Amino acid sequence: MADVVINHRVGTAGWYDFTNPAWGTYAVAAGDECNCSTGAPDTGDGYGAARDIDHTHATVQGDIKNWLSVRLKGVGFTGIRYDYSKGYGASYARLYHDAMQPDFCVGEIWTDLHYANVDAHRQLLVNWVDGTQGTCGVFDFTTKGLLNQALAYNEYGRLKDATGKPAGGIGWWAQKMVTFVDNHDTGPSESCGNGQNHWPVPCNKVMQGYAYVLTHPGIPSVYYAHIYDWNLRAEIKALMDVRKAQGLTSTSTVAIQRAENGLYAAIINGNTAMKIGATAWDPGTGWTLAASGSGYAVWTKGSTGGGGGTCTSVPVTFSIANANTTFGQNLYVVGNQTQLGNWTPANGFKLTIQGTGANATWSGTVNLSPSTAIQYKFIKYNSGTGAVVWESNAPTPSGNREATTAACGSSTPLNGGNFRF
Repeated sequence: MADVVINHRVGTAGWYDFTNPAWGTYAVAAGDECNCSTGAPDTGDGYGAARDIDHTHATVQGDIKNWLSVRLKGVGFTGIRYDYSKGYGASYARLYHDAMQPDFCVGEIWTDLHYANVDAHRQLLVNWVDGTQGTCGVFDFTTKGLLNQALAYNEYGRLKDATGKPAGGIGWWAQKMVTFVDNHDTGPSESCGNGQNHWPVPCNKVMQGYAYVLTHPGIPSVYYAHIYDWNLRAEIKALMDVRKAQGLTSTSTVAIQRAENGLYAAIINGNTAMKIGATAWDPGTGWTLAASGSGYAVWTKGSTGGGGGTCTSVPVTFSIANANTTFGQNLYVVGNQTQLGNWTPANGFKLTIQGTGANATWSGTVNLSPSTAIQYKFIKYNSGTGAVVWESNAPTPSGNREATTAACGSSTPLNGGNFRF
């Protein structure tokens, strides 16, 4: 994913001597503090540290589209993180999205959270997604702020809204909310207490935050620094493994059991229970403790032993080795389940390249129904012309591949071997 900073720009040597691409003062939004603009009014909030860009101008739009769709996509980027998305109209994020056609995009709408009016804050998030016509997700800063308050002041009741749902953006439109505990802007990177501390979760309660976001709906993200600099890899991975094994997704259901000072407890998808806070709680008989630490615990049903129990999906990983990576990222899996595109190349499950040359592997993981017989094949599909260039059952191997997905609590690796296209 590329971190796309297109709200603002600085000059090469001064405030607005733009080069590569060369823009005149027409590219600066009216009202910018440089008092140099000949552009139209800003379509979003201002940014004082650099020149606010006029996204209504055709030349600006054309250059940004070309940069995204040719240069960034050309070197392998397939996703967008829009920085400072509140600085320009959401419709322009949609415009640039359509030019690049990324696999995923997410906007950063970071605004003040007034805890007496949480709904107004999450409405801003929903409005931005609506402005992109649903093509992009958004970072769930409402959930982030509520976790900050809950963990810092023991106010876990803030995580439940008046309707009984999660109080963050995930309570309204979880499929479009990217959840997180901290990132390079909000919290410290190097170690607890060092680096930026603009809006951090308390250092000693970071894992409580992960116990929440990695079990709840939404699209969770994990901060690189927490894995590699804070040495929390094992603890975070344990929660990731639970999410995958239990088939938890952005649309999982949440039944909040307790939300009060000292305790938040919930059951997700009917097969995963969790609690954060100092107050003791457990889901009762029939549950197995799967992950725990200071102030948090997660239990599962159907995630141990032979992988029994009830779940809606299990992870299935498709991979295929390929000694030639010149075809770009256009390898798909199609098959007889909806998530695999029902044999339709344009709707197939897209794999991505890992590595280069003879060591390259195409791979990807998708959630499918547990204990289910499936048929599938790999295809090389040209999305521009609509042509199928190659498929794994022509000329060999003959017939479609067959497999049975794992039971709840397990994953299914399906390795297609080595093909030279």
